[in-house]
Amino acid sequence: MATSVSHELVRAFFEARVSYDPVKIGAFMDDDIEWSMSGPVDILRYAGYRRGREAVLHGLVERGPAIFKPTDIIVDDIVVEGDKAITRTRVIGVQRTTGRTISYQCAQLMRFREGKLVQFRCIIDSFDAAEQMLGHEIDVSDTPAPVSAGPAIKTPAF
Repeated sequence: MATSVSHELVRAFFEARVSYDPVKIGAFMDDDIEWSMSGPVDILRYAGYRRGREAVLHGLVERGPAIFKPTDIIVDDIVVEGDKAITRTRVIGVQRTTGRTISYQCAQLMRFREGKLVQFRCIIDSFDAAEQMLGHEIDVSDTPAPVSAGPAIKTPAF
């Protein structure tokens, strides 16, 4: 049977996340946690997939902050249902090589088991984050038009 997740548990996880204390962060994680963050890994080198507490902690405490160190995670919305939580946040931090402040929005889909995080999926506004990390707008003027996947789907008017 799934145990309920509380708003307080989710907020406490994000507070631990910006502490960079592996003991505090690890206390929220299952040993076999699956962690995924969207984004172009050649620009956002902290993005990608990791599995297991040690791999996730290495990414959060060492690898990620060497590139971009979040200083605050502002939780705008939390929706919980049973053992799942969905959040909408703004991540604010410092790009290590330039000292620039970077800020982008993201959503997280989380699943818990017995109060421990077992699955974390982060969907970030990676275009915005990548432009900020690069320090300039990405020129998409030469990007070819998308290939149609078939006829457009008509949605009913509201």
